[in-house]
Amino acid sequence: VLMIHAFYQQLGGEDRVFEAEADLLTSRGHAVDRYTFDNHEIDGWSTLKKAASLVWNREAKRAVADRIRAFRPDVLHVQNTFPGLSPSVYAAATEAGVPVIQKLCNYRLFCANGLLFRNGSDCQDCIGKRFAWRAAVHGCYRGDRVMSGAIAGAYGLHHAIGTWSRHVGAFLTLDEHGRELFVRAGLPPEKLHVKPNFLDPFPEAGPGDGEFALFVGRVAPGKGVETLIRAWALDTSLPLLKVVGDGPLMETVREMAAGLAHVEFLGRRDPTEVETLMGRAAVQIVPSEFQEPFGRVALEAMGTGTPVLSTQAGALRNVVQPGVNGQHFEAGNPADLLVRFRALSQEAGSLRPGTRENALSRFSGEANLEMLLTAYRAAGAKDSGAPAAAPTKPAPQRPPMPPPTPGATSAKATSSHR
Repeated sequence: VLMIHAFYQQLGGEDRVFEAEADLLTSRGHAVDRYTFDNHEIDGWSTLKKAASLVWNREAKRAVADRIRAFRPDVLHVQNTFPGLSPSVYAAATEAGVPVIQKLCNYRLFCANGLLFRNGSDCQDCIGKRFAWRAAVHGCYRGDRVMSGAIAGAYGLHHAIGTWSRHVGAFLTLDEHGRELFVRAGLPPEKLHVKPNFLDPFPEAGPGDGEFALFVGRVAPGKGVETLIRAWALDTSLPLLKVVGDGPLMETVREMAAGLAHVEFLGRRDPTEVETLMGRAAVQIVPSEFQEPFGRVALEAMGTGTPVLSTQAGALRNVVQPGVNGQHFEAGNPADLLVRFRALSQEAGSLRPGTRENALSRFSGEANLEMLLTAYRAAGAKDSGAPAAAPTKPAPQRPPMPPPTPGATSAKATSSHR
């Protein structure tokens, strides 16, 4: 398997999923080669070069073609090409007769910021449109109308010339809700396969003895942190709320929480420490307001046995199951958050064993691997024989990732993370 990924400038969940899937394949004896690109490189590019690379990066195509000739993969697994690689990498595989599978971890194919979120609320204006001109009008990508228009134009062109249908044999979406959105956007339904994120290995079960609520993630627009702070401001008798993470809204939420002794900001923490916090928390809160493609932080908490209070944004409606592993509340509604939190707190202890078992049964590495291999075959990949005895794992082209906030995905509406 030749895996391709352009690392985001602000490392997050998609980067970690790329590493996790490569490690999963390698650990099960499959030969994996990784071709990666560091998006920090584009900082020195002109606006014209950035716009051109969105459409076609000839250098990336040549580099991937060289890697294909050297490695001779059975399948090309693409995580992210934005913005530095471009869909040109698909053509390199097609010309070499190698089937392509594209992971869909965000909504970039029809949304300039990839989040379906604008001005503090859900936005689906561009789904199904041949050219997402509204992205340019609103400056959906980093508030930059020029680049937003370039993104919309580039992806509109690839839709028009059939890049996704001609060069990609299968797509991986993270849940049924995401699949429905991509069908609406015009991708071939028969090529869309659902494969959720996973944990491998699973974290240890936690004791749940901390008597505190926990938020872990990017402190950014769309993540719902402001709603969470507003809820805690409504009732000073609530248990301690610990906020793990950092982001562009940190100063704002600190000001909102000024004088609230039952809110504690811990900043970024080592993954091992975060796992311990999750295992000790009474309830994990995931208040996302944008269309979460999956909600990995919810899965990580559930893996320790901690039930999750979340919105129904995106895939969270399916990851979190009321009465089984958590509860839902209305996105953006601090009063409803409080009502649901109090109810979940009463049953959190009794839910812990079932919460972990539910996560194990749905999101284990073994189950996920079989789904991944099935999708490879659907894309046209043929098994080349028994798994390699000594799978290859070249050193990544990017330096080792600093400890990220587990499960964190950047959710800034104007997408400073992309």
